[in-house]
Amino acid sequence: TAETEQVDSNIAVASVTATARSSCCPCPTNVSMETAATISDESYTSGCICCPGAEQWFKFVATRTGQYTICTTGNLDTVGTLYDCCGNQIIRVDDYAPCGKINFRIICNLTEGNTYYVKVGVFGDNTGNYTLCVTERVFANYVNINKSTITLENGVT
Repeated sequence: TAETEQVDSNIAVASVTATARSSCCPCPTNVSMETAATISDESYTSGCICCPGAEQWFKFVATRTGQYTICTTGNLDTVGTLYDCCGNQIIRVDDYAPCGKINFRIICNLTEGNTYYVKVGVFGDNTGNYTLCVTERVFANYVNINKSTITLENGVT
């Protein structure tokens, strides 16, 4: 009976641990295209991937036609996917290779008045906080500084 009681107590402890883990998990509600959080372009939005494999969805309407940058910042290894209003994938980006960063950067032409969706996921079992940026600016990959001259990557602001 001592072995049975030990087994039963282990099960009880495991159940309590699982319950505590799920009740303290601040899982977001924007976990699908249907429940996407509405953001604006030209915004910085905080996000959190609280469980391995979780994703967050955001939607916005482009306020002008032109090139946009959609990216994340932070120490979380994010993967970004951009969709049109019909759920068609436009582009999926993991690491932004030119900078060697773990965050994604999508540079894409968008059309004024159209709704777009961004899905933020993570690589592997990472969890943590990040910031999503949607802007009409295109960020330079590099800046050269020579005594009195500062040169940005050609063609960007």
